[in-house]
Amino acid sequence: MTDSDPLYPRWMRLKMAAWYSSIGKQRLIALAQDGHIKGFQDPDSGRGDWIFDRLSIDAYREARDPYLDLHEKAKRYLAESYPMLRPRRLVLRNGIWYTEFQRGKWKSLRTRNQKEAAAIFETMEKEWVLHRINKLDSDRQVSLAEFIEDYLEHRTGMSIHTVKQDRNALAYLADAIGGGTLLTLINAKRIDEFKTVCLARNVKPQSVNSYLRHIKSALNTAYEWELIKKVPKIKQLPVNRKQYKILTPDQIDEFVTAARKYKPDLYHLLVFYLWTGARRAEGRRLTWPDVHLDTPQPHAVLRDTKGKQDRTVPLAQPVVAMLSGIRRDLGPVFARVHVDTITDWFAELSKKCGIKATPHDIRHIAVTYMIANGLNHTAVQEILGHSQFSTTQIYVHLVKDHLHKEIAKLRFE
Repeated sequence: MTDSDPLYPRWMRLKMAAWYSSIGKQRLIALAQDGHIKGFQDPDSGRGDWIFDRLSIDAYREARDPYLDLHEKAKRYLAESYPMLRPRRLVLRNGIWYTEFQRGKWKSLRTRNQKEAAAIFETMEKEWVLHRINKLDSDRQVSLAEFIEDYLEHRTGMSIHTVKQDRNALAYLADAIGGGTLLTLINAKRIDEFKTVCLARNVKPQSVNSYLRHIKSALNTAYEWELIKKVPKIKQLPVNRKQYKILTPDQIDEFVTAARKYKPDLYHLLVFYLWTGARRAEGRRLTWPDVHLDTPQPHAVLRDTKGKQDRTVPLAQPVVAMLSGIRRDLGPVFARVHVDTITDWFAELSKKCGIKATPHDIRHIAVTYMIANGLNHTAVQEILGHSQFSTTQIYVHLVKDHLHKEIAKLRFE
């Protein structure tokens, strides 16, 4: 018998043999005891560990019904991974084949053989379809509480803050309409009941709308999992549009000058925020390896942003000049302080110069001036990292309102 796969050792202990063969530990021991594969207990092991001959395992697997083997693997891998999600595609990672269910959700097929991986993947797809057909009636009887538990379990890759908001919004919904309510019975009327309960408990309309956004996202997932036939229409509560703070150029200049005198670390952050529109934490996390000043188009790469995607922002000359005056190393660009400390710095500076502005106010001011100065709206969306263009449009309307107020000052006297 020749060794056709030198990547693995000839003799394997129980744990590795189980992983390699996708056969359970107890079953491997039973196969060895029955003489189907070569294996024995290690006399030097105090725990009585077993050692197996990989070549005999390969011979046993080849002699078995290959369809039955693939069928068992497919069912097992589906059960161990994401049974609610449909297998999407095969991906090779570090020499091992994986099934991708959706972005960031993978399951190893524990094989380096492409033909075997393709056969397992095809069987997984068939098993998933059969599972959905066979369980369709029972799936339709999923309660809200059961769905919430499964939904939160599969919110991998999301920030802790987002998952916490998901949990709170869905908990409030379950409390308002009942956790035992069947998912298919949640319609626009039930959502209106939820709104009424929230308002009766003196929850602010803005907070209710935030809950509704998370509930809609959850119901969209329920639709993708084929637990409901359609997503109910969810209308936001009417609220007064927030008027963002806009500082005049003179006020901005005074604020920046005061920051330079009061605290240079704050001045550096303020200039970066003004010219990039970066969020508070995005600027704080910036490191020198992600700053590129010596290129024809200076830019910085913001990591771990709100949308969980890296974002490249162009650096205007004032930012390049400011960054050029800071000592460079391999660590953070700006002061190593907590983000709340940055907010406290802004509050102290506001008291000193009499101009109130928070880090997020600076972001609003930055995007407002970008649009007012004629920057392409799509480019502004990309620079700011808005996932929805509608968010950028808010500032377009804000600029228009500001222009109307300014034109009212016009006099021909």
